[in-house]
Amino acid sequence: MKDEFKYKKMSEYEDVNHFNEFNEKRLHFLFPGGLMKTLFSQLLGLFLIVGLVACGSDWGEATLRSIEITPINSIIANGTTSSFIATGIYSSGPTQDLTDLVVWSSSESSVATVSNDAGSEGLATGMGVGVTAIMATDHASGINNTSTLTVTAAGLISVEVTPTN
Repeated sequence: MKDEFKYKKMSEYEDVNHFNEFNEKRLHFLFPGGLMKTLFSQLLGLFLIVGLVACGSDWGEATLRSIEITPINSIIANGTTSSFIATGIYSSGPTQDLTDLVVWSSSESSVATVSNDAGSEGLATGMGVGVTAIMATDHASGINNTSTLTVTAAGLISVEVTPTN
């Protein structure tokens, strides 16, 4: 029973209710009586909530922490396209596809342009040989990230001669 009441870091609890359930078990062990245990439990819960608010806990609304762009580095021939995907990483852990929610831009529009048009967000088109940074920016927070797009000269892939004889 002693191991059941080891102290844990705050981050090891799933949420406030899980923390309170653990403390209820510990209080029953320490204070088998009713009123003292209830008062202590209520005060502990109040202090916990005040502490979480004061420390800016992430147990409330999730906030965007970063954006990942895939592919990280892309190489295309001039005149062809490559689709980029923006994924938001949130404070509470989950991810979300932000491809159609971010603002896309290219650092060198003479090398490539990237679309913000509905249905083709993140679609980069090679405009000339060179290297450009493709950037996705969350308008609300200003959080952004970049990926590299290299545009090469279009090369001959195959030759087909018809008729065959």
